[in-house]
Amino acid sequence: MTPIDRMSALLRDGRILLDSNLLLLLTLGSFDRNLVLRYKRTADFASSDYDSLVSIIESSRTLVTTPHILTEVSNLANALPMDLKADWSLHFAAQMEVLSEVAEESRVVAQHELFPEFGLTDASIARLTQDTLILTQDGRLASRLNAASFCALNLRDLSQIRSDFIGGIL
Repeated sequence: MTPIDRMSALLRDGRILLDSNLLLLLTLGSFDRNLVLRYKRTADFASSDYDSLVSIIESSRTLVTTPHILTEVSNLANALPMDLKADWSLHFAAQMEVLSEVAEESRVVAQHELFPEFGLTDASIARLTQDTLILTQDGRLASRLNAASFCALNLRDLSQIRSDFIGGIL
């Protein structure tokens, strides 16, 4: 099976995990799309990045996360303007209802070989099963996960894949 075939199968039948920055992009964009370009934690993203995420999520059966990712998203959103925080928090809590949360004790996650280099959140991602498509903003992490037989995509590669397969799986 080629990497593209594997990715297609995971998109169609499997699970997708978004790293912290991409989950923030998705939840913030669904809360107020205009904030994506204005909020300091998502300002590096383009509107097309949000659109790409939405189209991928719509093709997936399950969106997977970890408690560590959710904590990072909450912390990243903590700098939102005070007048938006309460409504965003309610929106974020509602979004959590549709996520499949995979939890492991931090002391177990810290035993993973990627922990010293990448930290707790990324090590928790690496402890997932290999039937999960991992979308990340971190090209270095994507490379390491792919070398370990995971299917990981850097978000920047996604636009190229979408243009190659327009009308196909994406």
